[in-house]
Amino acid sequence: MDIQSALLALEKTERNLAAINHAGGILHYDGVTAAPRNSAKGRADTFAWLAEQEFIQLTDSQVEESLGSLAENLNELSDNDSIRVRLLKEEYDKIAAVPMEEYVSYNVLVNESEDVWRKSKENNDFATFGPYVDRIVAIKKRFAEYYNDKADPYDVWLNEFERGSSSEIFDNYFTAIKPKLIDLIKEISGRHFPDISFLKNDFPIYLQRKLSKDLIDFLKIDTSRCAIGETEHPFTNGFNYYDCRITTHYYSDNILSSIYSVIHEGGHALYEMNMDESFYGTILTKASMGIHESQSRFYENIIGRSRSFTGYILPTLRKYFPCFEQVDDDMLYRAINLARPSLIRIEADELTYSMHIIIRYEIEKLLFSGEITQKELPGLWNRLYKEYLGVDVVNDAVGVLQDTHWGSGLFGYFPSYSIGSAYSAQMLYHMQKNLNVEKLISEGDTGPILEWFKTGIYKYGATKTPAELIEISCGESFNPKYYTDYLDSKFRDLYNI
Repeated sequence: MDIQSALLALEKTERNLAAINHAGGILHYDGVTAAPRNSAKGRADTFAWLAEQEFIQLTDSQVEESLGSLAENLNELSDNDSIRVRLLKEEYDKIAAVPMEEYVSYNVLVNESEDVWRKSKENNDFATFGPYVDRIVAIKKRFAEYYNDKADPYDVWLNEFERGSSSEIFDNYFTAIKPKLIDLIKEISGRHFPDISFLKNDFPIYLQRKLSKDLIDFLKIDTSRCAIGETEHPFTNGFNYYDCRITTHYYSDNILSSIYSVIHEGGHALYEMNMDESFYGTILTKASMGIHESQSRFYENIIGRSRSFTGYILPTLRKYFPCFEQVDDDMLYRAINLARPSLIRIEADELTYSMHIIIRYEIEKLLFSGEITQKELPGLWNRLYKEYLGVDVVNDAVGVLQDTHWGSGLFGYFPSYSIGSAYSAQMLYHMQKNLNVEKLISEGDTGPILEWFKTGIYKYGATKTPAELIEISCGESFNPKYYTDYLDSKFRDLYNI
C-alpha cells in the first residue's frame, strides 16, 4: 500500500472511531444527567453494540496493513503524521490483543457499575457496589497483561492517563510533597479559622444557575460549542472540538460547591475547545490527563481562589445573594481558602487536596497488588482518612463511595489530579514573567491567560508528551518544588505563620 492510500485509510478509521466515541459520549452524558432513573439496561445494549463497532474499526485488517506500510516509511511523513501513526499503532497493538467478547463485556459492565454506584451512594450502600470493584480490577489486570505482559498492571493504567508515568515516578512525586503538606497542615491546624458564617445560608438554585452563566462568560468559554448540565458527580465530556459538555451539582446550602465545580470543569472545557482545529477527529487531541487537570486546577484554584478573583466576583454575588452585602474582599478570600481537613475530595482546599489523592493512590496500589479486596475498602479508607487528615468518616456515602471513578473503571486516574495541580503551579511561575496575572483576573480579562495556554500547551495536542509540554511552556523540566512553594507561600500568608 502506498503512503497516501495508507494515510487516507487511517484518516477514515479515525473519523469512524471519533463518531463512535461521540455517540457513546452523548449516551453516557445523557445517562448521568437527564435519562430516566432505571434506563441503564437500555443503554447497556447500545453500549455493547458501540463497543463492538469500535473494536471492529480499530482491529480491521486494513488498519494493520496501513499502519505497517506507514511504520516502514516514517521518515517520509510529516512530524504530526509520524506521531499519529505511532500512537495509533500503540492503540491497535493493545486492543487487538484483547478478545472482542471481553472488550465488549467490559464496556457493558462499566455502564452497569456506574448506575449501581449512583444508587449505592444515594443509599449509603457499599455492599451492593463493592463486588463491582473486584470484578473491574480483575478485568483491568487481565487487560494490562494483554497490553504489556512485562509491566506491572497498575503501571499500565497509570501510563494510560499520564504518558511516561509509573508507580515509581508517582511514588517519588508523592514522597517529595507529602511530608511538606503534612507539616504545613499541622501548623495551620492550631490557627484561628476565618469567619465562614455568611456561607451558611440558603442559595436558591435558580440563582446559582444564573451565576454559572456569569462564570462561563468570565472564563471566555464559547457557549456556541459548550453547554452545562447537572449531575451527581461533576465532570466534563469533550466529545470533539465543536461539542463540549460540562456539568455541576447545585446544593442550596453550599454555593461554593457549584462555583468551583463550574470553574474546574470550565478549565477542562477550555483545553478541549482550544486545541488546534486540525487535530479534530484524530488521535492527537489530548496529551494526558495530568495536563488536562493542570488546566482545571489552574482555573479553579490559581484563578478562582485568588485575591483578585474575590474582588472581581463579589459584586456579582451581591447581585444574586443579599448575604454577601456585608462581606468584603478579604473576608471572602479567606473564607474560600479555608484550609481544614475534610471528607470530600472535590470540595477540599488546595492545601489538603493532594492528601485525598495520596489516599486513593495507596489504596489502588493495594487493590492491584492483591493485598486487599473490596471487602477491606471501607475500613481502610476510614483508617487512612483518620491517619492522614485526622477526620472521622461518618458513612460510606461521604467516604469510599464519594467518587465515580472506580465505578467507571478509571483506576490510575486519581494521581493526575495532584500532578496536574503541581504542573499548574509551575506554569503560573513562568506565566508571571510575561503577564500580570492578578491584574488580569481582577479586571475579568482572562483572555491573555488563555492565549498563553494556547501557545504553550493547547496547540501541541498529543504531539508532545507531558514532560515535553512542561519543557516547552516553562523552559525547564517538571519540578514539584513549585507546587509546595506555592502552597507554602499562600497559606503562610493566609494564616499569618
